[in-house]
Amino acid sequence: MFGCDLWVEVNSISESGAFFDDFNDLNADGWWLGYSQHTPLVNGNWRVEDLGLPHNGVLVQDNGADHFLALVQNLQNSNQTVETKLKLNSGSGYGGVVIWYQDDNHWVSVNVYPAAGLIRVLEDGDTVAGTTYSYFSAENTWYDFKVIANSATGDLDIYVDGA
Repeated sequence: MFGCDLWVEVNSISESGAFFDDFNDLNADGWWLGYSQHTPLVNGNWRVEDLGLPHNGVLVQDNGADHFLALVQNLQNSNQTVETKLKLNSGSGYGGVVIWYQDDNHWVSVNVYPAAGLIRVLEDGDTVAGTTYSYFSAENTWYDFKVIANSATGDLDIYVDGA
């Protein structure tokens, strides 16, 4: 997971098996809830909140800095399909998924950024070779977000609300 002002439910399927967490147990057990990769001294304001139906437990991060990562602990895979429901609470916030993480200086994420009207692929916090796609999203709206990552080809298929 990646982002600022982000609420999520996660379903990840990889060759190593399936991982699912809807946070309905109201905890983030099994997750590393990290600090800002842009300014590592800033910790994320991570917590699980109960919003009631249909989203009961959601993972929330609302600290105002860049590139907070939340990672599933001890999950290693190469090809993967990651699906999440995300809600961006402000126009300047963004959120998405981390599809590869080695350490603080080596990671790849895909996120929705409403203020810029785009979806972008980031490597180590920088846009990968200008990889952005126009997409206009609204704040305070839930989206179904899905990324299919193929490690053999390097291809990413990115879907928002099925499109």
